[in-house]
Amino acid sequence: MSVSIKKILICLAVLACLTAVPAHARLTVGLVGDQFGVWGRVGTPEFRTNLDAAYQALGRGVAALNRAGEMDVALHLGDFTESGRSDELRARDFARGAALMDELNSQSRPKWFLTPGDHDVNPLEWVQNSQDRSKEKSFQKLLLPHIPQVRERLYYSFDVQGYHFVSLYSHDQLRSDPRWGNIFLARVGQEQLAWLEADLRKADTSKGVIVFTHQPLWYNEASWQPVHELLAKYNTRLVIAGHYHYDQIDRVLDGIQYRVVGAVGGHVKEGNARAGGWWHVTRLVIEDDWATSWELIPVGEKRKTEFSNRYDMDRVQALTVMLGSAVRQLEGSSLYAKDGRLTDAQGNPLVKLALKAMGNPVDVPVKLEIAILPDPVFEVRRAAFTPGTCINENPTTMGWLHPSANIASSNYSTAKPACARYARDYSACLEYKTLWDAEIQSVPGREIHVGETVMVRLKVTYAPRNGGEEMQMWKTARVPVKALP
Repeated sequence: MSVSIKKILICLAVLACLTAVPAHARLTVGLVGDQFGVWGRVGTPEFRTNLDAAYQALGRGVAALNRAGEMDVALHLGDFTESGRSDELRARDFARGAALMDELNSQSRPKWFLTPGDHDVNPLEWVQNSQDRSKEKSFQKLLLPHIPQVRERLYYSFDVQGYHFVSLYSHDQLRSDPRWGNIFLARVGQEQLAWLEADLRKADTSKGVIVFTHQPLWYNEASWQPVHELLAKYNTRLVIAGHYHYDQIDRVLDGIQYRVVGAVGGHVKEGNARAGGWWHVTRLVIEDDWATSWELIPVGEKRKTEFSNRYDMDRVQALTVMLGSAVRQLEGSSLYAKDGRLTDAQGNPLVKLALKAMGNPVDVPVKLEIAILPDPVFEVRRAAFTPGTCINENPTTMGWLHPSANIASSNYSTAKPACARYARDYSACLEYKTLWDAEIQSVPGREIHVGETVMVRLKVTYAPRNGGEEMQMWKTARVPVKALP
């Protein structure tokens, strides 16, 4: 071979090296959200049914991620088990979930990593900042054979394709939450913070840092600030959490993206997908220049393509709480059976349902729709909103509530109606102005029995900030018929 040909071949080889796409020009991450909490109290048949549904959803989520293609690593955001179960039953649950996660076509070893959730580690007692670490320790034993890094502590780190991952433990203070209860207790402790700084310092030459944790502790900004300052100092680009059971884009601060992914098995909102009423898994692709693409993959019939935003989801949360308050009030109504007929406490056959503990806890107009569901046992004689309580109202079934109408206080986790401002229950609402009421009676010729129910469906709707599909949430009150005293 002549010298000139050799030179040409060498030049071509060098050119090929310079223009070739790196073998790992992108990082693909599978994200799996909460399996728990599920509907129903631990130990009841309802809980066992929904436990099975939760793991079935996880199996469908794993299959959906696999159909989307291979991934470099998979992350589970916690609530993998239920700490209210016995250690023996929880070990079975863990093995069941781990077997499903092991089916992921992840290229990392192990195939998946997990950050513990509150349902994994919280003690049975409902005491904020509880010192009972027994459930935490038992979960650590379950996780250890799969993830050896948790031998000494439940926070750890690892590297994949030059990226540094940190599993941040969000439960240094047990039974604490950044949205419910004493939010100031929900924080990363000093010992973990010192570990984090040392770990990030060693990873300073990585392509970038990705943090995953269960609770979005940044909701308590004062306590999160020391963590954020460390992350920003050491080239962190992404922080991902679960816990809220709905997907949400939070802010980008100092170059760090904050996001929340939703549940696949855990209880979700009673609403449309835009408002968090769906199960899904997530596929994240990170390019070398840190451009990111997120794919929300549905597990079930409901679907959407884009993350919701915090502006809307904080409002969804407050409206959901208000719906729960209204349902509890309706379910406390006095419906009785006497001689096969529906009566009130005084024996009157025309029975009144009233809604007073209800309002609009947010800062935008909200449409409220109320329907007594068709039933062959009952018939509706009259239903109406009180004049002046709504705008653009249909007198019987629908009204638009003014921003903050009939509300004493509202925040991320509570929404208290004006009539219950100083009350532990809703007894203070009895003399308060009625928002809506209806009169029902038994269907002639049809006997009614103790234990039957009247169902009232409440639905709220509002237009999201960025337009598009409306945010819709609903709940159904099941008002029991009791024995007349």
